[in-house]
Amino acid sequence: MAARFLEASVRYLGPCKGKPVFYGKSGHLDNMPLEERRVRIEDMRQGRGISLEREGFELVAHESATQDFFDAGELQSTYWPECEELLRALTGAGKVVFVTHVIRRSERSPRFRQDQTTVPGRFVHCDFSVNPAGSSFWVRKVLPEEEARERMRGRFAIYNVWRVLSDPPQDAPLAICDAGSVDPCDAVATDCIAQRSQDANLDSELTLYRYSPHHRWCYFPDMTRKEALVFKGFDSDPDRIGGVPHVAFTDPGCPPDAGARESIDARFVAFFDD
Repeated sequence: MAARFLEASVRYLGPCKGKPVFYGKSGHLDNMPLEERRVRIEDMRQGRGISLEREGFELVAHESATQDFFDAGELQSTYWPECEELLRALTGAGKVVFVTHVIRRSERSPRFRQDQTTVPGRFVHCDFSVNPAGSSFWVRKVLPEEEARERMRGRFAIYNVWRVLSDPPQDAPLAICDAGSVDPCDAVATDCIAQRSQDANLDSELTLYRYSPHHRWCYFPDMTRKEALVFKGFDSDPDRIGGVPHVAFTDPGCPPDAGARESIDARFVAFFDD
């Protein structure tokens, strides 16, 4: 079957003085000038197979027993262990630990920004640092100090498990960039100032990207709750695929009466025994 493509506008990092800074809830403080680019995005439901190890992402069938994704207790008791088991099976990791999560609603939702939800990521980014020191921040955050030091002597990787909670079609699907099409010079380490009063130690680094015509963009239309899009945020092994750029975009073919996209993005760090 021939591949299908669409064109959409996404925002990349433009010319920037000094190190870019993303402030999250206080956008007026950001130092991250963005520029719009038109990109071609391939429908991967009709394209060739994709591999987590080759392109850095993979769509898998994964039905969750979680009933309420807004219930913190149920997420902890049910969803996080489900995702940890999924990642162990997909990657062969010896240990997988939950890091953090966000729930997002598109701007068209009547509950936009309510229930502690956040906005879709409308600029090309990776949630973790391109720098090993920046991404090891999360290992130190989720493990005791001595265990973190020991684990970081071996390979570790960070993964996103992304799932839609709303019915298809999605008005603002997630575009994923084939990590093999990204040159290291495209990636720009960016300070991330979380400004979460309940945890003042969440300031970290993420990665923004400069535009390249070589970037190969992909997406999976009409995702359901019974699927999970798994993609890599960082890998301590420099010979493996690293962080995957991604961005929310407006699907020009989505019917105007379609429901607003709602999704959960959970992040995990995986540790490998060899």
